[in-house]
Amino acid sequence: MDEKLKKVIEEVKEKTKKECYVFKRTFDEPLITDSKVGGNPYLPEGEELPKSSKGEYMPLFIQINLDNVNIENFPNKGLLQLFADKDVDWPTDFKFRYYEDYSKPSQTEFPEIDRKYFFVQEEIKIELEKQETFISINDYRFSDLFCEAANKHFDIDISYWMDIEDEDDLDVDLDDIFEAFPHDNGNIGGYPDFTQTDPRDGDLDEEYTECLFKLDSCLDSRIQIGDSGIAWALMTKEDLVNKNFDNARFDWDCC
Repeated sequence: MDEKLKKVIEEVKEKTKKECYVFKRTFDEPLITDSKVGGNPYLPEGEELPKSSKGEYMPLFIQINLDNVNIENFPNKGLLQLFADKDVDWPTDFKFRYYEDYSKPSQTEFPEIDRKYFFVQEEIKIELEKQETFISINDYRFSDLFCEAANKHFDIDISYWMDIEDEDDLDVDLDDIFEAFPHDNGNIGGYPDFTQTDPRDGDLDEEYTECLFKLDSCLDSRIQIGDSGIAWALMTKEDLVNKNFDNARFDWDCC
């Protein structure tokens, strides 16, 4: 790899490094309060599952146990849940729930829900592993950061990061850049990733800087987000600090 390109990559990583928790697939049988994708949620006795705009119960998509999580702005206890429309119509109905205290007994019987078209039909236990991470290439902020560093170190003038490959007197391989910024298959508190475009570069407010979670179909073959796509939830920093999860935005895209 070109030495100047190494300096560019190091600069972007230094500016964007942060701690997060990545999802790790585990084959253990999950408890009702474990972190999981699919399956039955923790649901205090007497409460109902949320319903879609069609009046149908929404199944659990993901449940994250935040006990002992230690990253900036995130709560360090409780259960965070996301429910979504069973038929995954787009735009998809969704509902977040957060139980700071989950000491009350949970229901053990749940209504039957047809999950034939849902993101996941089975229950998959996940664990959270703390890691250092860096901005993803598909994050709308990446190009400006990369171009600022590249223009300085290479003494060029580009406004989009992939244009560096077209500079005649440079020997830069885009694969080196892709490999330097690999994406994980799921995280909380890190950076989101997209198979198409970052919605914050369009319809979604740029203040939605916090990645509440990202989940890639590649985490497990039984997760099918469209055509091998990615699901994500974003929040503003203020809402995350104040645990206003009702203000989070959830969506997904695919190839």
